[in-house]
Amino acid sequence: MRIKLVISLITLLAVTACTDTETGNEAKKAAEVAQTTIAKPADDAAQKVTDIAKSTITDVKDSVATKASGAVEKAEEAAKKVEDMAKSAITDVKESVTTNASSAMDKAEEVAQKTSETAMSKLAVAKEAVTAKAAEVVEKAEETVQNVAETAKTKLADAKESVVAKASEAIEKTEEAVVAASAEMKSAMDSSKEHSGAGVYKTNCMACHAAEGKAVIAPPIFAVKDHVIKAYPERDAFIARVVSWVKAPNGDDLLMPGAAKKFGVMPAMPHLADADLTAVAEFLYDTDLGQPDWYKEHYEAEHGKAN
Repeated sequence: MRIKLVISLITLLAVTACTDTETGNEAKKAAEVAQTTIAKPADDAAQKVTDIAKSTITDVKDSVATKASGAVEKAEEAAKKVEDMAKSAITDVKESVTTNASSAMDKAEEVAQKTSETAMSKLAVAKEAVTAKAAEVVEKAEETVQNVAETAKTKLADAKESVVAKASEAIEKTEEAVVAASAEMKSAMDSSKEHSGAGVYKTNCMACHAAEGKAVIAPPIFAVKDHVIKAYPERDAFIARVVSWVKAPNGDDLLMPGAAKKFGVMPAMPHLADADLTAVAEFLYDTDLGQPDWYKEHYEAEHGKAN
C-alpha cells in the first residue's frame, strides 16, 4: 500500500509540472516506468508470500490430521520459515523500490527542468511581445499628445486674438468712461466749491466784506472775524453766532457798533440755507485770514489798547 502511494505521488508531481503536450507525454512514460518497475515486483512478491503461506498452511493441516504429535513442531518451523521468506521478500522489494524510486525521481526532475526551460522560453517570447506592444502604445500616445498640443496652441492663439480685441475695445470704453467721469467729477467739484465755505463766501460775502484793504461798503472780513472770535472764542459758539446773525441781523445786538454806525446794519440773507451759512462760519473760524498793519492801530483807536 505504501509503495502504491509513493508511485501515485511521483505520478502526480510529474503531471503537475508539465504544461505542454510533449513534456506531459514524458511525464506519463515516467509514471508507467515507475508502475512497471516498482508496483509490479511488489505485487508479485506479495502474491508469492501469500501462495507460500497458503501452501504451508495446507501442509500443516495435512500433517496435523496424520501426525498430531509432530504438528506443533512443524507448525512452528513452518511459521519460522514463512517469517524468514517474508523478510527476505520484503528486503528484496525495498531494494527494488529504492532503486526504481530513485530512477523515477531523476526522471521527474528531468521533466520538471524541461518544463521550467519551456516556461522560461515562452515567458521571454511573451515579454518581447508585450514590449513591442507597449512601444506601439507609447508611440500612439505621443502622436495623440502632439495633436492635442497643436490644437491647444491654435485655440490659444485664437483666444489671444479675441482677448486682445476685446481688451482694446474695453480699454477704449474705459477711456471714454474716464473722460466722462472726469468731466462729471470736475462739475461736481465746481458745484462743491460753490457750496463750500470758501465758495459761499466768495459768491455771497466778498463783494461787501473784502479780504484785503480798508472797508468801503462794509467792514473787511478779517475785522468781522476778529470781533466775533473775541466775543465767542469757542468754535461751536462762533459758528452759531455767525449763522444766527446773517439769518437775522439785529441792530440791538451789535458786536461792531462803529461799523453799524458807519455802514448801517447789514441786510438779511434769506436765500442762503443753514448749511451754506454753517459752511461760511466754519471757513471763517478755521482759516487764518491775517490782519494788515493798519488794522491794529484802527482797533486800538476804536476800542483802546488791549490789556
